[in-house]
Amino acid sequence: MSVIMLRAAILSLALGPALAIASSASAQNVAGSRYGCACLNNEAGVNINFRYAFGSNPMKKATMGANTRQWICYDYGNGPRSSPPLKFELDVDMSRGNAWTTYALTRVQSNAQSCNAVGALGQYGVRYRANTNRQFIEVYKK
Repeated sequence: MSVIMLRAAILSLALGPALAIASSASAQNVAGSRYGCACLNNEAGVNINFRYAFGSNPMKKATMGANTRQWICYDYGNGPRSSPPLKFELDVDMSRGNAWTTYALTRVQSNAQSCNAVGALGQYGVRYRANTNRQFIEVYKK
């Protein structure tokens, strides 16, 4: 048994198994992560429009189908494991007009550009806003 493994075993016994599991899980999440991602889950049952940009890049417009999921990821490439700020706007007005609203989406490190690879902290839902007679939608933390 190596010295590192012996220290980990002693730490696990002293601090409890939950800390040991949490420590190894966070190390696995960071190791090899190539992307900074958030995931949107469209629960509104209708197409929704949004736009986003990383840093000073131009906004990209997108339409998301009813009851679908969409990832938004920044590719770290060979650089540091950090990404420029994500600007995200949702057209919350479900009538013929537009009402672009900005939301702060937390990104998490991910090994793939896929909602299945995005951890719980990076998962968001889009639903109808309460008491608006299905006129407005909103983003919420899942």
